[in-house]
Amino acid sequence: MRTIIQNIFLITLFAVGLFACNDSTTTSTTGTSVTVPASVQNQYTLKYSGEDVDGLVDSTLYTVIIGSDSSLTIDPNPPLTDPTEEDFYETGTTQITWTNGDYAYVLSTLSDGSFNEINVLDTKNLTNNYPTFKGQFAEDTNVNGTAAVGKALVGAEVTAKCADGSGFIYSVTTRNDGSWSGKVSETSFPCAFSVTDGTQGITLTSYGMTEGVVNITPLSHLAIAIATGKNPDQWFSGTDIGIVENTFNSAIDDLKAALITAGFTLPDGSFLTEKLSIGDLWDKVLDDLAASIAASTEYNSFDQLVAAFKDGNTTIPTYTASETSGSGSYDLTITISVNGSSNEVVIEDIAKPESEEQFCSVENYSYFQEGQDSADYSWAVNSCSFSGSEGNINATLDYNYEGTVFSYTYDINYLYTAN
Repeated sequence: MRTIIQNIFLITLFAVGLFACNDSTTTSTTGTSVTVPASVQNQYTLKYSGEDVDGLVDSTLYTVIIGSDSSLTIDPNPPLTDPTEEDFYETGTTQITWTNGDYAYVLSTLSDGSFNEINVLDTKNLTNNYPTFKGQFAEDTNVNGTAAVGKALVGAEVTAKCADGSGFIYSVTTRNDGSWSGKVSETSFPCAFSVTDGTQGITLTSYGMTEGVVNITPLSHLAIAIATGKNPDQWFSGTDIGIVENTFNSAIDDLKAALITAGFTLPDGSFLTEKLSIGDLWDKVLDDLAASIAASTEYNSFDQLVAAFKDGNTTIPTYTASETSGSGSYDLTITISVNGSSNEVVIEDIAKPESEEQFCSVENYSYFQEGQDSADYSWAVNSCSFSGSEGNINATLDYNYEGTVFSYTYDINYLYTAN
């Protein structure tokens, strides 16, 4: 896998070098057109906090859509198009920005490339020579997680049912990577959660004692079957969703023990309350569980396994490794964007990294850092993220052209598509 990633990055570095050789007049990406990465393309329910400007109202929830065409729609206003890269505060880092007259809508992302917030700036009226901050769109949430069965459940409805009978304050749908977020009353916990993917006929449940991360997966579904002695779907539709905390924790421990007995190697941490990303080690356990059920002579389906668990038979089918990660059954599209120019490279039938740790391993890039720098150029990786089927790298290339050094910040998107 290391050799594969190194070779891919060599292709990328070559492409960037071509860009550098063809452009010796600019060193800034500010104001250049940009394509919004797939990791943030989705529909959100966001709360605006700030001054009442550009038709916005403080403390109001808005439906915000970041489209596949790179548009930004804040309902009910018309979409904003043609985003650019801007560095309003001269930090050396550009951010994706949409403009509407004097106002700029600046997208902020987390370290893994996922959505963080959108800041609203007044570019005409300056404060200390910088655009004046007017407000911010952010998720008004207190519970979040990932819904997955090995692959992400995309566009699936998530429902909450809490101890006091309440649920989500607004509707919740999973995003492209299976992640979801919502808000329930702070005093309503504990809460049960259910996700339904109608296209695949999948319904899974989970349980959260407090605010924070609650993943919804086959593992959480099985833990509920152990803890309640009921079919989790029927438990969720009933009038009493309460589970004693110690009972639920014991059910989780019993499930982990059953997996280990079956031959599974489990990663550290919790499959329930820690961030789960498609392609990481816990997600690989989900893939392997599905493969183990498929290879079993005792169970014909996951539903049969759930039925056995609710009746007290917590035996997991003997471990069978899945073939979804690192299998060579993916096509990789690499999109390199440098100073507003882009280039695309497609590599067919390639293995997919199993985790962000593997994709972003320093070992994969240290070869170029140490061995490929020269008097003509040097480079450094600024950030790296991987979400199971999509990776993003931001790097800087310093290029020496006839004694003048030009600095290029570029973005590389790696999109793995099953073939």
